[in-house]
Parts: sequence; C-alpha cells; structure tokens
Amino acid sequence: MKKAFVATFMVMWSVNCICQTNYWQQQVDYRINVELIDSLHSLNGTCTFDYHNNAPDTLTYIWIHLWPNAYKNDKTTFSDQLLKNGRTDFYFADDKNRGYINRLKFTVNNENAQITDDAAHQDIVKLMLPKPLLPGQTVTVSTPFYVKLPAIYSRAGFANGGYQITQWYPKPAVYDRKGWHPMPYLDQGEFYSEFGNFNVRITAPDAFVIAASGKEIAKQITDNKQTLSFELMNAHDFAWFAHKDFLVKKDSITMNGETIQLLNYYLPAHADNWKNSMAFTKNAVESKSNSLGNYPYNVLTVVDDVGNNPGGMEYPTITVLSASGDENNLEYVIFHEVGHNWFYGILASNERAFPWMDEGMNTYYDGKMKTVLADTTNAANKSFYQRKMPRNTAGLMLSSVLKLKTDQPIDGNASAFSSINYGLIAYEKAAQWMNALEKKVGTTTFENIMKAYFAEWKFKHPYPEDFKAVAEQISKTDLTSHFNLLQRNGYLTTPERKKIKPTFLFNLS
Repeated sequence: MKKAFVATFMVMWSVNCICQTNYWQQQVDYRINVELIDSLHSLNGTCTFDYHNNAPDTLTYIWIHLWPNAYKNDKTTFSDQLLKNGRTDFYFADDKNRGYINRLKFTVNNENAQITDDAAHQDIVKLMLPKPLLPGQTVTVSTPFYVKLPAIYSRAGFANGGYQITQWYPKPAVYDRKGWHPMPYLDQGEFYSEFGNFNVRITAPDAFVIAASGKEIAKQITDNKQTLSFELMNAHDFAWFAHKDFLVKKDSITMNGETIQLLNYYLPAHADNWKNSMAFTKNAVESKSNSLGNYPYNVLTVVDDVGNNPGGMEYPTITVLSASGDENNLEYVIFHEVGHNWFYGILASNERAFPWMDEGMNTYYDGKMKTVLADTTNAANKSFYQRKMPRNTAGLMLSSVLKLKTDQPIDGNASAFSSINYGLIAYEKAAQWMNALEKKVGTTTFENIMKAYFAEWKFKHPYPEDFKAVAEQISKTDLTSHFNLLQRNGYLTTPERKKIKPTFLFNLS
C-alpha cells in the first residue's frame, strides 16, 4: 500500500509539472430567478452573474450565448443544420411552436451596457463592457430575460404536458488560452461553457414535479405556486425538467466517506422499464468512479424524456433520457448518459470542436459495459432474432463506411461531420482508437493514464494535446504516431482478411 501511494503521488506530481504550466481559466458565478408560465409555455426571469477575469488579458467585451434564439425562425444555423441532415419539421413549424429570448437589458456593475449582434448568428451577441476588465478583476452582469419555449425539436422545449428547460439563460462564451469560443446552438454538436457556482430559484405551478441540476436546498408553496431553490457548485451548466406526472425514486450511495443523493424521475407509462433504474444508476456511478475517479458532487439525477426522443442528453449532475424497448436498453443508456458527468461534466473539453474527447472516450467505457452485459445475459433468454444479430452493430456500420471510403477523421468539429459519421466516427471509431491505445500501452498503464488524466484535468478545459501529454508521461512512450491517427481517414490498423464462414438465418443453434 505504501509503495502504491508513493508511486501514485509521483505520477500526479510529474503530470502536474508538465501539464499545468501557466494554466488559467475564467469563472462565472450565477444567481438566477425564473418563473415557468405554463399557459404561455414561457419563462420570465432575471440572470445575474459575476464574471471573474483570471486571464492574463484585458477584456473589453464578453461574447454571450442567447441559445433560445436558435428556435426563432428558419434562418438560424440550427435550422440550416436540420435541413442539411434531412429534417424539415422545424423549417415548416408554426410560430407558436418556435422559441426565442428577449426583454434583455444588460447592466455591468449597475451601469447600462450595450450589446451588438453577431453578423452570422442570431443566438450570439457581444456585450460591450463600459470599462476594460483587467486581469484579476470581476464584474457583475445582470439582465431580465423572457424565453418563449419551443416545441421540442432538439433538447429544449415543451411536449406531452412537460418541459425540458436547457440552454435557457444568457451564458458567456468560453475565453481560454486559445481565445474566445462563441458558437451557435446546434442539434448535432454540443457545448463548451465556463465553470462556476449556481444559485437558481425556480417558481412554477405547484402541480408540477421539478427535477433540476444540483441540490434542492429550499421549497416554499404559496397560492398554488411553488418556489424551489437549487445550489450547484463548480459546474458549467444548469438544466431543469418539469412534468405533473413524474414519479420519483430516491436513494443514496456513500463513496470515499461522502454521501451522494440519487434521484430518478420517470413517467407512469414507463414504470415497468424503470423498475430497476436506481440499480442501473448506482452501477453507472460506481463503475466510472472506480475507472476514473470519484464522483465529486453530492447529487445525481436521471430524468425520463418528456418528448420521447431516442437516446439522451447530459448536463452536470443531471441527465435526461428515453430508452425505447427493453430494460437492457435503459440500463445501457443510463450508463452512457451518467458517464457524461465525467466526460463533459467534469473533464470539460470543447465538445463542439473535439466531440471525440467526450463521446468517444465515454463510448469506450460503454464497450466495457456491453461486454459485461453480453457475458452475463443467459443466451437461452434471448429471442431467436437477438441471437442472430451482431453484437456490435455500430462497429459493423463503421466497417461499411470505411470500406466505402466515406468516413472522416476522428479529430473533427461536430458540425463538419455528416449525420451518419457523427455517430460512427466521433463515438464508435474514437472508442476503437481508445481501445487501440489501451492495446499499445497495456491495460494497467492505460488505466493509470485515465486516472491521471481525470485527476489532473477535472474541473478544467483539456485539449487533445493535454491528454497526449498525460498519456506520454504515464506510459513513458512517444505516442505521436497513435495520436496522428486522429487526423486521418480510413482504418486505424490494416484489417485482417477473414475466411468466409457461412451461416444461415434459420440455423436454430
């Protein structure tokens, strides 16, 4: 034990010396008051944030994301992307099903401040600071806001009597060592935000059950309205969900002496599928904690998708998901989405520019979980067709794309991928690249790499070169050739020629 402790300490110390020279990041602390107006499918609130300039640079403006404006009309980048990917539902949507944010009036340290529109994107503005913000200084920015929520075409909005409130408040873009990162809202392509602390007060009709990021710290009910207060520390986003019919499961686990509250919110129609959801949630938290590092927050919440969209979407400490089909599928989706608390939530890479650092790494660990499920599921309990289906359908589809030479490099911006390649390359091929890295350095070394990467870059903004630096330091190996594969098309390794072995659909063995 003593030798292991010393070795671990030396690894952490050496990685810290190499990777953290002159590192800095901004911090944004929020105080938000918001009311859900059910009759209008809208939000009315105020957003105040303290912007801490930890950069070595003087700032004269702050880029602000107004992502609800992505749903404003058919001339947004979001609308264009949906059309490119073959979807016309939003393009032909009625005005009542579209959304926007307005009634903004920004002040900076109680002084009126102007905003200028971005020339290309309706959901980005530049907040001009009345005075330059020097290194080490903080300004307090405040504005009222009103959001007309859309019907659910992507992640946010209303459907089936419920609400998914995501990317809903004015949010500063990230400013890091590579500059500003303003970006439009996209359906295919996720986000990049600054860490900070959240204090959020949500008022809604008391008939709604509310699930939100962070820990509920207070609740008041007056005149058929409820006001809930939530606190979330050291995170980079806040989302919440509401439905009158949510059923709730509560439990907790203790890890490393800390108690984590676990919450599941699900709809009655899906109760049968969700009967073991808490066990799935516990397994997901424990598995990732053992593989990477302990879950650092005091609450974790899993929410049933009110829009019945396939798959799921992650936010710090909370995920929303919909799993059609059987319980095994729900277990897999919970495992994947909870895993994003590590990849995206805690290791907050630029997910728009480098989706593989989130989706690919997370999918690598999904593969480990799938193997366990496959090995522990009694074949006699599988249907005839289930036994005949390939174990890794995504891998099979990727192989087809590679043979047709229609793939793209792993290390690509999310918006640059074709719709099919986004899933097959950023998820599946990136996971295969992670498997190849494990094979190259050995399983024990790979596990040490991932734990060191998490320990060094948690609550920070790592780039690919930062992951490479950790991997090379721990493995004591030049991994340039392996990381160069991220920029290339084609197979990661030369595929083996396999002998054809005939099989038949109606072979009953």
